[in-house]
Amino acid sequence: MTGSLELISKTVVSSNTTSVTISPIFSDKYSVYKILVTKTTSSSTNPYFFSLRFTDSSNSIISDSEYDYAQLYMKSDASFNENRAVNQDKLPEPFGETDSDPESSNAVMYVFNPYSNSSFTFIQVQSSFAVGGVSKGGKYIGVYTDTEQINGINIFRSAGSEEMAEATISVYGVKG
Repeated sequence: MTGSLELISKTVVSSNTTSVTISPIFSDKYSVYKILVTKTTSSSTNPYFFSLRFTDSSNSIISDSEYDYAQLYMKSDASFNENRAVNQDKLPEPFGETDSDPESSNAVMYVFNPYSNSSFTFIQVQSSFAVGGVSKGGKYIGVYTDTEQINGINIFRSAGSEEMAEATISVYGVKG
């Protein structure tokens, strides 16, 4: 059925970590993937962000400066702001931010053409999260500007000591 989802992978983080790699998850079976990153909490009361990188056909994390992004950060208590950059070594902060439980971040990410070695890999993310009792939201677009085959994702803390305390990462193939 067109538009239906097939669960490919479900990863549950239940102990503190600064990095989660899920690979291989992409294949030539789908050109669009839906990834849910839910109930993400921090090991600290300090707000934190996690970043995203892809893994290549050898399941190695790609840290070359080939990522571009644009982000709209929407706060319920202040003005919205935009961030954007090109030639980065990661896609920074696509899932929003959070601090300790009971607050959490939740995001829906679509990944387009990751397994194709003839097109760029694009992402689109929408997130909702809370920090210090303040509700926030985010919209994010990104692109990996190389035409190599992508096999998976790496979600990681790029700076600071806060760790991901818990999260559920579900990967679905979108049937076309």
